[in-house]
Amino acid sequence: TSPEQIVRLLASSGLIIDQPEYSLELVTTLPLRSYSTPMRKAVKNALEGEHEFILNGAVRKATVNVRKVMIEGLPAISLYGANSAKTMRILIDGGMHTTEYLLLNGYNVVADRSFGSEVGVQLIGDYLYDRVFEMYNRRLSSLEISEILRAYGSRLAGGQQNYPEIACGSYVMQAQDLFMLTRAGSEILANRVLNDAGSLWGSTSDSVAGEFVYQYFVGGATYFITEELQRKMPRLLAAAKAEYANALGSAHVAQAIMRG
Repeated sequence: TSPEQIVRLLASSGLIIDQPEYSLELVTTLPLRSYSTPMRKAVKNALEGEHEFILNGAVRKATVNVRKVMIEGLPAISLYGANSAKTMRILIDGGMHTTEYLLLNGYNVVADRSFGSEVGVQLIGDYLYDRVFEMYNRRLSSLEISEILRAYGSRLAGGQQNYPEIACGSYVMQAQDLFMLTRAGSEILANRVLNDAGSLWGSTSDSVAGEFVYQYFVGGATYFITEELQRKMPRLLAAAKAEYANALGSAHVAQAIMRG
């Protein structure tokens, strides 16, 4: 856990909670590849305790109690997967920089058929950067890439945002240009995910992971590659508000723990 993550926790909670002093009962997550007893203890030690900080000029104090450290994706399945809780099911959690592939027996991870990859939506951003530079000798900034990705993803997120204007000498790239490039990058990411999923879970009747009835997809990647994945994984269900699935699930788990 980095100081930046602690700052984000304190800033976001401080903006929501208006009391000068408050307590947080926290459930947080780690990627599968990082999940171990020493790492869980390190996260708990870094976050737990009393934190004094200044927000908008006011002195604040937060007392953090880490209730549980879970594998990324498990909070989401606790929220969306109640109807499959007694079965084998799979979960793909696609984020900006990582993708988690979990096979679950109920709520228990089947370790030898689960995997964490350091490939995520950023692969699409890298593709955009490379292709625009290759075509126009134009280097996209991080902000421009973020705006392009946000515009592409927004078409499925409930409100189309505008693409930025990308000047390349005498030519200005149009929204359709950026859409087509982003779609091509999304296809590359989808193929990577399908290859990883197929290696882990095999194929049945030309469907990746076809032996599993319940298949869930969460994380921001749902706005980029859901349709592409469903061509080979027709049972794959993208969760509502998928980018918030782990956060909402963590809150759900924390409430259950507090109720005892």
